Amino acid sequence: MATLSSLIGLLVFLFVVDPRKTVGANRDVGYKSDRDEMIVKGTACASSVWFESWTATKAVIKVPTFQIIVLQGIVGSLPWTAMFYSSTFKSFCNAMGSFLGRLIADRMSKFYPHSGRIMCAQFSAFMGIAFSWFLLKMIPQSVSSYHTFSVTLLLMGLTINWNATAANGPMFAEVCPH
Repeated sequence: MATLSSLIGLLVFLFVVDPRKTVGANRDVGYKSDRDEMIVKGTACASSVWFESWTATKAVIKVPTFQIIVLQGIVGSLPWTAMFYSSTFKSFCNAMGSFLGRLIADRMSKFYPHSGRIMCAQFSAFMGIAFSWFLLKMIPQSVSSYHTFSVTLLLMGLTINWNATAANGPMFAEVCPH
């Protein structure tokens, strides 16, 4: 899997042209960067592209919003990684839960533009706490509780991972330079 990821990264680096818009808040309509001209001519060297990427990365890392989201993601993802170790079930729940969270957050942001996505993320965090408590304290640890345990894990998987698609992704899109 790591080899495949490395191969895809290399292919993207070699063949994909960055589609960034050249019209921005502080750029003229006809302005083209040196990088854009090098890519069009095919003379971009790897060191200049990596240097520009590293400069942009350092600028994003200095943004406090980015730092808080990354810290929250690290701390917030550890319990769920330990809780859901069954990979097939977790993959299904993550995919469906992320999709559901994005749909609900998009709808909520239309009704509440300034707080809809955050409300979805808070609901997701609350449901994680509630389902964890129910899973660990209320369901008897016996074979006869299999169906209750399964349904609880399914509902938990569908509701606890909305933060990435509901709030973090859109916030990263706003924080990162275009």
